[in-house]
Amino acid sequence: MQLQLKFVRLDLTYNEPAANIYRSERFYLSAQPGESAEHFVRRLLSLILLFPKRPQLNQQSTASKIPDLFVAGTDHLRLWCQVDLPSAKLLHKACHQADEVWLMLTEQQAGLWQHTHKIELSMQHKVHLLMLDDQQVNQACEMLKPHMALSAWREPELLWFTDGDCLLELPLHGQGEYLH
Repeated sequence: MQLQLKFVRLDLTYNEPAANIYRSERFYLSAQPGESAEHFVRRLLSLILLFPKRPQLNQQSTASKIPDLFVAGTDHLRLWCQVDLPSAKLLHKACHQADEVWLMLTEQQAGLWQHTHKIELSMQHKVHLLMLDDQQVNQACEMLKPHMALSAWREPELLWFTDGDCLLELPLHGQGEYLH
């Protein structure tokens, strides 16, 4: 489904009691040229999931060689996040340029990962995998509006967020686990 919005103003209230994080922040997000609603939502969900790390969204084309989300360090990237299955070459580049590499994949993409991607053992400790369920992505697509006010509540194994009308629960099983 093609994204009809040119940009989204997101007012996010984020609560993570275990880490003592209680913050509100406003984001202005624009869709990449030709980006589908599902891809945009997966980038949005990744932003919320990685919020404590303070990631920035790539506002360039999806064909660019930079990650979908990233956290820049002084001389390298601290975090590289992709919401699509990267090529082996791009994954190697990410592992060499960043301290952490996050792959936020659909269940289908994660299945392809296991059959097609092998990375050197020395780099596997950097790669984290989290699967996003298609149903959850579709529910989040229904929440898309030009101005979104979301409240997120995070616990170690779950992330809940709501726009006041809909409540979405994202299980975080597998989060932080390295690919072995």
